Amino acid sequence: MLRKPRLDDVDRVLEYFSDPVAMEFIDEPTDKPADAQAAIERWLGRWEADGLGFFAVDRREDGVMIGRIGLLVWDTTTWETSTLSESGERGQVELGWSLAQAHWGRGYATEAAQAARAWAYEQGVASLISLIHPDNVARSASRRSSTPLRRTRSKQAGSRPSSGDIHSSFPDVSVDPGQSRVTAPSGLRHGQLPAR
Repeated sequence: MLRKPRLDDVDRVLEYFSDPVAMEFIDEPTDKPADAQAAIERWLGRWEADGLGFFAVDRREDGVMIGRIGLLVWDTTTWETSTLSESGERGQVELGWSLAQAHWGRGYATEAAQAARAWAYEQGVASLISLIHPDNVARSASRRSSTPLRRTRSKQAGSRPSSGDIHSSFPDVSVDPGQSRVTAPSGLRHGQLPAR
């Protein structure tokens, strides 16, 4: 189930924020509650500014938060996170996710990505990208035959123009519509991106 994050989600957010494997392509891992709280406050601020943002992903059977999925606005001129009003026509919405490692490979990311994607289009988002580090694509491929993004795209076929929903205006970012992904430059590491 998807819902807006809450300040009392700190302990669940720390479950994946403190895991070096789960955070490898996102940011430096941290076990500090203040860092998790700051992230949640940032996510809520994006909801306030844009009417969209990251959702908490709760397991249906017990309501336990297992990660986050949702929408992040990038300014395509500066490649910095932004708001829709600040970035204007340069704004591009990304669909991204991060789950606690214990919940990988169970279909949660795919199901949540499909729901978030459908919700974004219902809200009038014209197009979505997903920025995925090439090493993360390779790691996903070695764990299973297809990534959540590929499964999300294939199950949503026909709901949006297939050539338009995965693309990038960013420099040094390649687009592979046949693989339903946008790939960041191989030298890009988590420390080079602003905190998500």
